[in-house]
Amino acid sequence: MMMKVKRILFRWFLDHYKKSKQKKNVTDTDQVLSLAKNAIAANKYAFLITNVDGKSPNARLIEPVVDLENLVFWVGTDPKLRKVAEVKKNAAVTLAFGNEKTNSNVIIQGSASLETNPELARKRWKPHWRLFFPNGPESDDFVLIKVVAETLEVLDFSRNIVPEPFGLKPMKISLPRC
Repeated sequence: MMMKVKRILFRWFLDHYKKSKQKKNVTDTDQVLSLAKNAIAANKYAFLITNVDGKSPNARLIEPVVDLENLVFWVGTDPKLRKVAEVKKNAAVTLAFGNEKTNSNVIIQGSASLETNPELARKRWKPHWRLFFPNGPESDDFVLIKVVAETLEVLDFSRNIVPEPFGLKPMKISLPRC
């Protein structure tokens, strides 16, 4: 009997939660974009996902330098690594930011390029990267991957971005580029 009551209460709670979120669902593109930028800023790490030759995608955890205003992301890496070769073959990449505490994620599809400009490398350099690149941002063992966002997919239960079908499909925003 107690289990039946618990099941009924649980279903009632889920239904009430879903209706509450649907009623508050944020659909304004500018507001979703602003909330997505806040979600990105709250994350230190993301996954960079590349795909070449129709094989399984390759994902790696990265610590991007983020230009939120322009939605441009910079990844410091060694030019001899696989991700660099993959970006050379296929510039279409994905960045995935997730936050377990807020039940949210922001997925960015974008175009990647390699940047070897020493001035740019110094500007985007993080001091603790010297652990991985002891010769610094101007050395031959360091290159930047620049990712320019083209589309964003946002799903965020804490900020009420939950389009239909409820929680199964993110809100998608295509970004205008010059």
